[in-house]
Amino acid sequence: ESAVEFHGQAVAWIAAEDEDAAQAAARHMRVKYEPLPATLTLRQAIDANAFHLPPANVARGDAEAALARAPHVLDGEVDCGGQDHFYLETQAAWAEPSEDGSLFVNSSTQHPSEVQQAVAHVLHWPFHQVTVQCPRMGGGFGGKETQAAAPAILAALAAVKTGKRVRVRYNRDQDMAL
Repeated sequence: ESAVEFHGQAVAWIAAEDEDAAQAAARHMRVKYEPLPATLTLRQAIDANAFHLPPANVARGDAEAALARAPHVLDGEVDCGGQDHFYLETQAAWAEPSEDGSLFVNSSTQHPSEVQQAVAHVLHWPFHQVTVQCPRMGGGFGGKETQAAAPAILAALAAVKTGKRVRVRYNRDQDMAL
């Protein structure tokens, strides 16, 4: 039992021979949800200490003393909506077990070595048993760095489990939600 923390969060993955079979299997999935209090604003998240990572503080000098000496001080809060430069192609990867017991992963990533480390970590394999290739990259805007690991990991797990080449490709809606 675990918490679903956002609308669209993946709760299960289906491996199938083709997309139609996967969608047919997905129609049979049943998930029971228990409503939890929602955190919808930045202020609510700060008050709940709901951070993705521990806060990072960067400090230099004595801010309080500098403010006390400043001829003008503005006080208040500013909120602005977030914005992402979304990459041109969706996240995708395929993985194929090799005859020598290693794994080949083709990933649409800007950081093949990070994908290699993530796949090896999840499989509990040494890095040298996982080869990651990025065929070409353009228009990634940084979004093909860390986020590329998840579909590569999913493809790798299914490939190792089935012994077959496995492809994972998000459609745009899935990619934006995940």
